[in-house]
Amino acid sequence: MADQAVEGSLYSAAIGMPPITLSAAGPDPVNVNSQWLSVHTQPIKLQVADRWLPHLEDKPTVFVPPPSDKDLVAVHDAFLAGDSVKLGRYARRLKKTPLEVYASYYQLRLALDNTGEKPVKSSVEEAVHDFLSRPEDTPLIDMLRNEWLKLLGNKQRWDTFDAEFPRLINEDTELTCYALQSRKRNHELPALHEARKLWFSGKGQPESCAPLFEAALTAGIISEQEVSQRLRLALEMNNISLAMSLAERLEGTYPKLTAALRSASADPDRYSQRLTPLNASE
Repeated sequence: MADQAVEGSLYSAAIGMPPITLSAAGPDPVNVNSQWLSVHTQPIKLQVADRWLPHLEDKPTVFVPPPSDKDLVAVHDAFLAGDSVKLGRYARRLKKTPLEVYASYYQLRLALDNTGEKPVKSSVEEAVHDFLSRPEDTPLIDMLRNEWLKLLGNKQRWDTFDAEFPRLINEDTELTCYALQSRKRNHELPALHEARKLWFSGKGQPESCAPLFEAALTAGIISEQEVSQRLRLALEMNNISLAMSLAERLEGTYPKLTAALRSASADPDRYSQRLTPLNASE
């Protein structure tokens, strides 16, 4: 029995619990620190092997170790798989633990991702607002705010968007363009001039910028010469798909440009030096 007590102490130390004392003398052979358990563990009933508790007839109360990194990985995997049932199971398991915020975040991310073209369910919207109001100092709150704002912008719910946007910490180009779309409703020209600053990039910009660019091109705020400038930037970055879409805007002035760019897809560096319209702007 002394050997079993030693084994029990080693197992308890391995999972971070106080030692468990095993005794056959009384009806309550498991003695643990109740304060530690209330903070770090969840009681469940399990059948313990005879070699550990040979003198007990009833099922003793044992405890699950605190959540680990494996739980966090499993929550993330469930989110990537779109498994809301498994996410819900982990959310219940991790309740009142430091990892609860991660389970809640991924549950709400999945709910937002699954909204699609449908209106946001009132229950989901309420849960999002509750999460964004949490007192914890965690980047997950701002990450969810980012996703929530993108959904609001996509659905053009500008009043709700405008109320939440000032609380955002980490802004990206997609949200910048949604914010300018909202601003354009009442201050069109200033918003389009701000959008023009995002035009000069060889990278493809988010879809939220496209309506602003179209309006700026129509208003003459972005000129044909600046279309050529961006075309050069796109070719320098080997972004042929963007270059093709820009070339179509110059088709009237340079009718052979689109055909030349189809050939340029095989050798962008060589054609970026040979295309007349790009050199003409210098």
